[in-house]
Amino acid sequence: MRGNEGEPHDGPQGEQVGDGDAAELAARGLLGIRWAAPRGAWPMMTLGFAIQFVAIAVLGLIGEPSGTAVVTAGILMLGAFMFAQGFGPGAHIMSYASLGFPTSMRGVSIGFNQAVLRLGSTLTLFFFPVLSSGLGTVCTGSSSLRPSSV
Repeated sequence: MRGNEGEPHDGPQGEQVGDGDAAELAARGLLGIRWAAPRGAWPMMTLGFAIQFVAIAVLGLIGEPSGTAVVTAGILMLGAFMFAQGFGPGAHIMSYASLGFPTSMRGVSIGFNQAVLRLGSTLTLFFFPVLSSGLGTVCTGSSSLRPSSV
């Protein structure tokens, strides 16, 4: 049942969805699905990876932000990265594991894809602090900050 404008309402599986959540879903996931049908998943993933590459490069060039404009640019680049993940690789990467192999091998390919994905996540969790200390940065939770020059 849909609530009044601005009030939460029931989503497709009974969860509460606010208008902001529905707008995000429409802008990211549905955009990827709608564009993938006429264009294909490969161009959508390539476009998503390209936008993510540019966003990460700009974030790397920004470094430690030192003004309102630079902070705003950093936030916009983070938003661009997340937007591109939603309609590009995030929406289509598993289709290559399932559709890229014959039916007899499909279960193995999906399992192998998940194993590599989880191994990469585990290794990142272990090696990120090692890399961070090697570069002389300080890890606080999930963010890495440059040490101040004081």
